[in-house]
Amino acid sequence: DDPVARKHSSDTREADLVAIYTYVAAQSNGMAWNPPMDHPMERLTRDAGEVLFHRRAGSMDFGCVSCHSEPRKRIRLSFLPVTSNQEEWSKAISWPAYRIGHGVVRSSQHRVRGCYYQMRQAGVKFGSDASIAILSYWTDQARGGEATLPDLKR
Repeated sequence: DDPVARKHSSDTREADLVAIYTYVAAQSNGMAWNPPMDHPMERLTRDAGEVLFHRRAGSMDFGCVSCHSEPRKRIRLSFLPVTSNQEEWSKAISWPAYRIGHGVVRSSQHRVRGCYYQMRQAGVKFGSDASIAILSYWTDQARGGEATLPDLKR
């Protein structure tokens, strides 16, 4: 069982992209989050992500904002980061990251899917317009904060 040859995802395309993301992210370690917002489509994508972030849905009527808008909320022992605390949010969105509990490097796309699962909402597909919009909003909220890439997470 060669860990280098074995893919750590059932989706080979995703595993390959995570490997590329990790390499590129490592080149940006320590830099400030500074997503470009010059093109109208970049701003529209970010704005769509903000709508999705605040949209409540699903059987539990949850949205991203349910967990990430008020300080000191937690799931089990983990305190949830809030967008109003730039340092906390910068750390929270530092993906890709090695997930200790998973034993592999995961992408921000995987984190978004995990949140949607926890909210009991329909899954967000890897690379979908919705996932890209949410990530655009996440990154814009961390603007100016330091990126820790790749990161280590519980």
